[in-house]
Amino acid sequence: MIALIKKDLSFLFKSSIGYLYILTFFSFSYWYYSKYIFIHDQATMTSFFYISHLLLLVLIPAITMRSWSEDKRSGMLDFLKTFPLTEWEHILSKFASALLFFLLILVSTLPLIILPIYFGNPDIGLIVSGYIALFLLGSSLISIGLFTSSLTKNQMLSFLFSLGINYGFYFLSTPLFINSMPSYISRFSQLFSINYHYTYLSKGVLDFHSAFFFILLTFFFLFLNNIVFHYQRAQP
Repeated sequence: MIALIKKDLSFLFKSSIGYLYILTFFSFSYWYYSKYIFIHDQATMTSFFYISHLLLLVLIPAITMRSWSEDKRSGMLDFLKTFPLTEWEHILSKFASALLFFLLILVSTLPLIILPIYFGNPDIGLIVSGYIALFLLGSSLISIGLFTSSLTKNQMLSFLFSLGINYGFYFLSTPLFINSMPSYISRFSQLFSINYHYTYLSKGVLDFHSAFFFILLTFFFLFLNNIVFHYQRAQP
């Protein structure tokens, strides 16, 4: 299992695409974050956590789109079927490699904490809860991306399918959707919105219902991934 994790991580860095993902996320988040601080003269990380979750809706599908798709295209999946591992171990090795890489992305942003420390008195609780929210959101998006990658050999299709699911969950709490639906539907739909739950957590509200939502969403799509892998493994 560890060997499979190393294999997936090594591809990201040997091809330099991993560095590109990290640089892209850091550059866009830093640009928006620093711009907000100097324009509004508010030394807070709220703007960073806002732009970060929007970037992840696109970046995570790009990271996970090759996870299973490339193994199918190259024939590696047939080789993986011979490994003495359970189906869940195969799934979790993919998830762990993507999650470790995502953690590296989050670690790369830690220097941004310097700005609010230098310009003001940062709310440490808000910063911690914001990173927890990003971690939970990222875990859910990774599980969605792995599921869509398991469905096709085409990486672009995997990316677009994952992007569609992500924005589908995001759209459920947007004003456009809420205002176009009866109130009882909009209130219910918000319970399934990643934006709704992320906003609560990232603002320092330690809401266990929101944390549980992301954990449940993560395991749900990992479970779907396991079903797909079980079917594919049974194929001759």
